Parts: sequence; structure tokens; C-alpha cells
Amino acid sequence: MVPGFTVGSLSGIAGDAQGRAAWISGWNYQDQSRSTYLHRDGDGWTVVRGPAGGATAPYLNDVTAVPGTGGFWSAGMTSPVPAPPTEAYTERLDG
Repeated sequence: MVPGFTVGSLSGIAGDAQGRAAWISGWNYQDQSRSTYLHRDGDGWTVVRGPAGGATAPYLNDVTAVPGTGGFWSAGMTSPVPAPPTEAYTERLDG
């Protein structure tokens, strides 16, 4: 699996209703303007970027499925540095 970036981290993984890996949250050091995810697309993975303008340099710690909805939530911070003015940050993903 290629993460879609060369410098950064993969931080959380969530499964679908069948227990297969569906989403991986990550942090792309080279482009911190949006969050970065890997999404299972059939037999492969695609890079999905979070919404623009949600946070200046989002750093996601985890991603989890929302039971019974097909959706996912991710949680983290508005910056990769856990010091003020960093704030808690969440994003919702659809199936």
C-alpha cells in the first residue's frame, strides 16, 4: 500500500461493517492545508483529502465507524503540535 505522501504518519484505522479496513487517518507533512486519509476502494486504496478550511494544519489521531450509519468520524487537533493555540478537531466521513 502506498500512503499517497512520503513524509508524515498514519495514525488510525477503522473497519467497515464486514470488519475490513475502510479508512486510515494520516498526516501529510508536505501539505498540511487539509487532513489526509486513505480509503479502501475495492481492492486498492485511494487518497482522500479532508475539507478545505476546516483547520489550518489538521493532525488526526484516530478514525472510527459510526454504528448503523455507514459513516465515520475522525478526531484530532488543529495542529500537529499539542500546545496553544491548538484546539480539538473532528471531521465526518461518508461510507
